[in-house]
Amino acid sequence: MPAKEVGSISVDEFLEHGWNELGVDSFQAKKIYSDIASQAFERYFNERGLKGYSGSGGRLSWWADIKTAPLGDRRS
Repeated sequence: MPAKEVGSISVDEFLEHGWNELGVDSFQAKKIYSDIASQAFERYFNERGLKGYSGSGGRLSWWADIKTAPLGDRRS
């Protein structure tokens, strides 16, 4: 789908002040940024074969099985 830039703002400005023209305050901006970053990390780890496990607080921890991250040679 073709897209056209209709506005921009620096990340620092967005996080500190939000984006008033779009009705986003700084609290919402931080939540949006955190959500996007979490999605990026999840995709990155999934693409590398790691498995996500949900902890008691619902936060994901990522682990590799032996096929994804073999032990290899442990000689020092």
